[in-house]
Amino acid sequence: MRLVACALLVVCCTAGCSAGGGGGSGSGAAPTTTAPGAPAADPTCTQFHGTGGPLQSFGDRPPALLVGANVTQVGCLDRVTFDFDSLGDGTPPGYTVSYRDLGRDPLLNAAGGVIELPSNVGLIVALKPVATVDTRLPDAPPTYLGPLRLSYGETHHIQVVYKLEDTPDTVTWVIGLDSIRPFVVDSAMQPTRVSVYIG
Repeated sequence: MRLVACALLVVCCTAGCSAGGGGGSGSGAAPTTTAPGAPAADPTCTQFHGTGGPLQSFGDRPPALLVGANVTQVGCLDRVTFDFDSLGDGTPPGYTVSYRDLGRDPLLNAAGGVIELPSNVGLIVALKPVATVDTRLPDAPPTYLGPLRLSYGETHHIQVVYKLEDTPDTVTWVIGLDSIRPFVVDSAMQPTRVSVYIG
């Protein structure tokens, strides 16, 4: 029996088995879209089953403060992770992730000017309820002290990751890509975070 279990484990690893993919919505305590296990030996991501979106997760949850954001490669995938300080039980905030044609529908700043980005394909990540300042404290100090445009090393498809201006209870980022790519979203507790995986 032990030999059979070991053999199945080897087959699963070499085939790039993963815990899931795709996405959806819900109103439970911590709805998630499971991130894939992307093997480094799969450079074209043939085992990655993402979606073209949009993906959404919503429902009652405590507000959160954005404290960090980073970009990295995970095997054949690019990953953008947003880290939070939860003001409740650690439940991650809701999200809406969808594509936008930046060539036909460019992003605008508060003054109405076009935000120039080195990409025509934007994956818009709206996080809610989220803020970047802590209004519980005097002078509402900022909680996110990172750059508006993230810096990172080599990636597969990402050309830029840029923070847009906050709106009431929503923090929004745009992930500029070389083309429309499949993606999944993973939200988790301990630490509280939302990650976008792009294949």
